[in-house]
Amino acid sequence: MLRILVIGGTGFIGSAFAGVALAKGHAVRVLSRHSPDRQNKSHSIGAIEYVSGDISDVEVLDRATADVDICLHAASTTVPFSANNFMELDVNDNLIGSLRAFQSCVRSNVKRVILVSSGGTVYGRPRNLPIVEAHPTDPISAYGIVKLAIEKYLALFGETYGLDYRIARLSNPYGPKQNTASGQGVVAAFVEQILNGKTLLLMGDGTVVRDFVYIDDVADALLRLCSHPGPSRIFNVGSGAGTSIGKIVASIADLTQLEPNVEYRESRKFDVLKNVLSCELARRELQWSATTTLDAGLRAAIDAKKHELERIKAHAPSRPGNH
Repeated sequence: MLRILVIGGTGFIGSAFAGVALAKGHAVRVLSRHSPDRQNKSHSIGAIEYVSGDISDVEVLDRATADVDICLHAASTTVPFSANNFMELDVNDNLIGSLRAFQSCVRSNVKRVILVSSGGTVYGRPRNLPIVEAHPTDPISAYGIVKLAIEKYLALFGETYGLDYRIARLSNPYGPKQNTASGQGVVAAFVEQILNGKTLLLMGDGTVVRDFVYIDDVADALLRLCSHPGPSRIFNVGSGAGTSIGKIVASIADLTQLEPNVEYRESRKFDVLKNVLSCELARRELQWSATTTLDAGLRAAIDAKKHELERIKAHAPSRPGNH
């Protein structure tokens, strides 16, 4: 049994990983600004211990990392769009916060740090596809630059302090419980908009290609990194297949039997046209590959969103005159 701290453990990726780790018999502690009960600095709900606070708070970090074997760092306060608009905030929150988290891990003798990074942004414009881990890293967005800087600092902590680490460069994770309010995750946004009959806003002409990987597969890969004994430290985590944004819209429409209204907008400068990750290294060293098909994953995301909307509707206050 491992004692695992999940920084950002109430978010989409962190919570999925925490659930899988718990199911495998590991002890799980979550550090989040959005813990279920922020009135208490440290408490347990079910089998998960929650620590409420920010990774900029050294005292909170030291309390969270105490007696921990593995620290999974999945926290981020920005997405590509917001990072470009608020660069200083991105650096202060995510880069400086990550440095403090790594420092705390050193003080607490944490055995290994698993960093959730971005395979969709750290490489920049691909020179060849699929993208391997050795591909040059030339990010064209503030988000990718900060993610890469966090990776480099983690490697420096490995060199300087002997902090063991692994880095997971994720493609485009999707699945149930993805928060559309975050501004990241086109699958979640499109599913919600189509089910609610709202207009879909597509950046570009729909031909942009991304590598969509189901959240359960991501959580499985992250758990394998906790005990990975091999020499490699950086792993791509994706499906290894490219799908256009237009195809995603068409598939959701087909599965929901609803015709979407699509409005096209000008492409964003920080979006690369194609991003598909090679996950051969993960297959060889982690014995991992994504097993969830796109149709199965989309169907699960759609079903989960339908249930959520039905619950919201059932609990909505009735209007005067409605019976």
